[in-house]
Amino acid sequence: MNRYLPLAALVASLAPAVGIPATISVSEVTEIANDGRCSLLEALDNAEQDRGIHADCPAGSGADQLVLTPGHRYTLTEPWPGSDSGTPSLTGDLEVQGNEAVIERSMAANPFRLFEILGATVTIEGLTLRQGLTQDLMIGGGALRVVDADLTLREVVLTD
Repeated sequence: MNRYLPLAALVASLAPAVGIPATISVSEVTEIANDGRCSLLEALDNAEQDRGIHADCPAGSGADQLVLTPGHRYTLTEPWPGSDSGTPSLTGDLEVQGNEAVIERSMAANPFRLFEILGATVTIEGLTLRQGLTQDLMIGGGALRVVDADLTLREVVLTD
């Protein structure tokens, strides 16, 4: 018997698992609710945390892909807790397939930006981002704030 085999097994068991990216289909719901439907905010949080924080959505795992409901309008009513953005800060790689959907800040809500991307590679395709607004001109970012990140926008409309 190879005397190094037990050592190799131990090292393999301690190595971090390489996750297979998840594809997360987002329902027509925007807000977090334990209702059996994967909302926009639940999907973004699970993808960002690389785990299943919200049971309504698959767990994130690596560079995930979110697939939005075609043509749907997602309205954000308040900033993400502890943030100036309506969604969790994105620090992990992500692809968003918008399918001609809209993500917007409610006109009745106080100002906040829609997305903050920090040190990640993010691709957004086929999406309209509407009504993002920030009051802090030094930090900036109405729809998007991008810091030390790679952002690719394809067929994305930014509008007020």
